[in-house]
Amino acid sequence: MARGKKYPGVYERKDTDGRSFYYMISVKDPGTGKRKQKKYGGFSDPETAYKEYIDTKNKQNKGLYIEPTKLTLKEWLDLWITEKQLNISPVTIQNYKNRIKHIVEAIGSVELFKITKETLIHFHSELNQKNKVIFKRNKYVDTNTKLSERTVYDTLKVLKMALIQAYTDGKLPKDIGRTYKLSKATQEEQTILKIGEIKRFLDAAKGDRMYCAIYLGLTTGMRESEILGLNWKDINFDDKVIYIVRRLQRINNKWVIRSGTKTKAGTRPVEIDDDIIKVLMHQRRLIESEKKFGQDLYKDTDLVCPTNLGTPMNPSNLRRSLYRIFNKAGIPKVTFHELRHSHATHLLQAGVDVKTTSHRLGHSSIRTTLDIYQHVIPGMQREALEKLRKRISN
Repeated sequence: MARGKKYPGVYERKDTDGRSFYYMISVKDPGTGKRKQKKYGGFSDPETAYKEYIDTKNKQNKGLYIEPTKLTLKEWLDLWITEKQLNISPVTIQNYKNRIKHIVEAIGSVELFKITKETLIHFHSELNQKNKVIFKRNKYVDTNTKLSERTVYDTLKVLKMALIQAYTDGKLPKDIGRTYKLSKATQEEQTILKIGEIKRFLDAAKGDRMYCAIYLGLTTGMRESEILGLNWKDINFDDKVIYIVRRLQRINNKWVIRSGTKTKAGTRPVEIDDDIIKVLMHQRRLIESEKKFGQDLYKDTDLVCPTNLGTPMNPSNLRRSLYRIFNKAGIPKVTFHELRHSHATHLLQAGVDVKTTSHRLGHSSIRTTLDIYQHVIPGMQREALEKLRKRISN
């Protein structure tokens, strides 16, 4: 039953549960191109229904109207990630999929059209309370620790990207992905090995099969994936240069070596000295002996730091050796990435300029280096000021 002149276009429905209101508009059928009547209901009063009716008509007149669909957020994310796979590296796609798991678990069943800013706020709050789960011994185990600030930030960033695309493709009436603001995740504090600790650590590491990989981490600042993907053909012993052109990546639960690096700047030359060359030559002799011992079982992949059968090394094996050596040396454990962090910090403290350090690390920009190592910069400024004072005084 129509509501008369006061609320034109609004109709009343009576049933056993009481009264409700709906409005009807004429829309174009995308299949036939013909006009059809579309009903939108569930309103508790005619005023609200009429307000929505007028808003919808205005959007139609401006060409901004988007017909609601039953597409869920999960279904949209499936479509979005499938399209992304055409232009993004497998590792990045895997990272996106890992974040999408958190999204789908919490709000995947929500209809895309019904997602609001409040949905994002509530989901953000849920993520902050969620525990990290790891896959261990063929089952998922709750670590009883909250998701890191970085994981929460990256998950919301993926959701924002998917929602922005939904708006661009005409699936959402509002650009809530772009308007929902995120505070950038704070840089997690990292441990820096002191010079004395580095010496003790390297002494304890001598004789360990992982010594070469660990030594390269401390003395070149290479990423773990770059070291484990390094080929002998990437090293110019005459010019004393390592060329970073590939890295280890996990794709479909298998460790493989792929050309390319984390960033465009990651493809770079890294200068080495005689001490590094000695370690590399010792590593080459070790591999030659393993080839002879392994015989037909050995797979020659040209890797500098492979398994004892020549295949790409699972990083978890390297980390186990790393932590065992720290225990042996009596030094608190740090991650492999913190070996790289220690290398960069000591370069800066030794007076190496930020641009050179940034290039050696393969950062995408000097700004990245400044953001990560800002804790070192004040000390460098004081040292520079002291040097200037002495020159003026003399």
